[in-house]
Amino acid sequence: MKLHSRRLYPAVVGAAMAISTLSACGAVTDAADCVSVVPTMEEVATNLTGDQETLQKSTDQLRKEAEDISNAKTKESAMEIADQAETINAGINGDVAEGAQTDQAKVRDAIDSFIDECNQFN
Repeated sequence: MKLHSRRLYPAVVGAAMAISTLSACGAVTDAADCVSVVPTMEEVATNLTGDQETLQKSTDQLRKEAEDISNAKTKESAMEIADQAETINAGINGDVAEGAQTDQAKVRDAIDSFIDECNQFN
């Protein structure tokens, strides 16, 4: 289970570092929205180890914080990260009845989408 987390964590931390370098030139609110969810995104990645309860707390927090994001596409990208993390976690736990999978590329794609949305605010 920890193997999945170790593979995903660098992707999320890299994303967090990229997001944290956003400048506030131009779209101050949108850039601030992006940066505000980075700690929770890191927490989601750290908790992606198969412990459903712990991950659920992190993804719930990410969704709550994402609700405050003013840009609709950026908000959707943050929500997608939470959704994909839960799907992968369910797959790690063997919950195939929920259509779970363990393809981490979908989480990385969600993170990349979030970064792309945030990068437009430079």
